[in-house]
Amino acid sequence: MSDLDNMHYDYIQRVRKVMLYIESHLDEQLELQKLAKIAAFSPFHFYRIFRSLVGESLSEYLRRLRLDRAALQLRAGQKNIITIALEAGYETHSSFSKAFKKHLGKTPSSYRHEGKEQNLLINLKTLNQGIKMDAEIIETENINVLFIRRTGNYCASAPDATKTLWSQLGNQGIDIQAQQYYGIAHDDPDITKEEQVRYDACVAKAVGMKISGELSEQNIPGGKHVRFVHKGTLTKLSETYDYIYGHWLPNSGKQLADRPCVLEYIHKPDCLDEDKWVTNVYLPLA
Repeated sequence: MSDLDNMHYDYIQRVRKVMLYIESHLDEQLELQKLAKIAAFSPFHFYRIFRSLVGESLSEYLRRLRLDRAALQLRAGQKNIITIALEAGYETHSSFSKAFKKHLGKTPSSYRHEGKEQNLLINLKTLNQGIKMDAEIIETENINVLFIRRTGNYCASAPDATKTLWSQLGNQGIDIQAQQYYGIAHDDPDITKEEQVRYDACVAKAVGMKISGELSEQNIPGGKHVRFVHKGTLTKLSETYDYIYGHWLPNSGKQLADRPCVLEYIHKPDCLDEDKWVTNVYLPLA
């Protein structure tokens, strides 16, 4: 690998570190100076480097993540609109409504109403078809992982990220069949623009693994989760999500935490029969 390649990956690692910090501190005031310090860049250079690598300015990235999260919260229907507005960094209902409508083309009230109607239809479908999935409330431990991030349609980004992860582990002499893999689906494709949807292909960090190339490191937080088991091809994972968000959640009395769901892949990489795939779906609870 050339010195230029090494510098490129070093910049990616440093900016990725900031992105992970932002994603877990969206409720806080995130000043340019503080984020630049995390990346070990001067504020002047960090602002430009971030935009170059991420494709959005720092302020655009923050605004989008907060408004996308607000959309999820509105659809879940568990917080009032002013609380959601304040958590997104807006001091008034009117300023939040204006920004939200500019971002998604609808007011927060109308978006919430449509979400309720959608959940009602899913609920009726579930009852009519007799669909039932077991939900298990469990406590999980923190998991330290190495990961590859890709953006775009999950059907393309998830396989791409996973294959790259396997390749980079193989380059380190790691037995890819003997590891535990996870996926983090950060965004809802019905909310986030397709090219900005984030997926992290993760592997539990084990002895001999090291950060190199595109591999970055993060922590999957433990705590109280609800676990569902999805069986079969991942192309039908949206049906499991529909059941969880449209049927189980409104009837559960539970409230989700503001963190992404985590997928735990039980099947091994060499299992090519998708009908035999088993995936645990974990959603964090407040």
